[in-house]
Amino acid sequence: MLRIFFVWIFMAVIIISGCASQPERRVDTRPAFKPTGDPKVDQPKIFELERIVRNNPKDKNAHIRLGNAYLKMERYEGGAEHLEMANTLDPDPRLNLYLASLYVKLKNYEMAIERYKQYKHRFPGDPSGNVLIGNMYLKMKQADKALIEYNIAIRKCSKPDEYYTAYTGKGHALHALGNSREALKVFKKALERKPGDAKTQSIIKILEDAEKKESE
Repeated sequence: MLRIFFVWIFMAVIIISGCASQPERRVDTRPAFKPTGDPKVDQPKIFELERIVRNNPKDKNAHIRLGNAYLKMERYEGGAEHLEMANTLDPDPRLNLYLASLYVKLKNYEMAIERYKQYKHRFPGDPSGNVLIGNMYLKMKQADKALIEYNIAIRKCSKPDEYYTAYTGKGHALHALGNSREALKVFKKALERKPGDAKTQSIIKILEDAEKKESE
């Protein structure tokens, strides 16, 4: 009996020592980086975030913290690099949209399209993915490609606001392609989904006035 008791004590000591040797898991509760405008204050904080990333290259949150800090310092390329790394480590549809918006700000529309395509792949039934890609093609003056995306979006739409956005984009694409008459029809369809919208009404009036002048 005594022998069994000592065996039990021995096993308990091993279990307790094993638990004590496990690294402590801590939740990162540090506040987000807020630039003060003083390099003497801000730069050491950036250096610390960079050090954490170097020591933890596979830590998604470390890359997000550093990426966001770079963005706040208007170091957009560095911010994009680390947010891309975070998304590579753990793909996240929210990061795709965030990165796309960042690339739009940088006027890197090709990369924005790639990010929106990832979002579209993740949510294939959401028409907004096609609309956003169409918007990028319009910015790149590729209205023919934009028109394809808007038409696909329209087939996916089920809500008035979705139709409004898709029809508005299609109207701009048609107008850019020189088909003002069809563009006018499409803008009127958009207005049906959002009656009283001042911006769309203004576009319709401009196109109607232009059509009247042509017929005179």
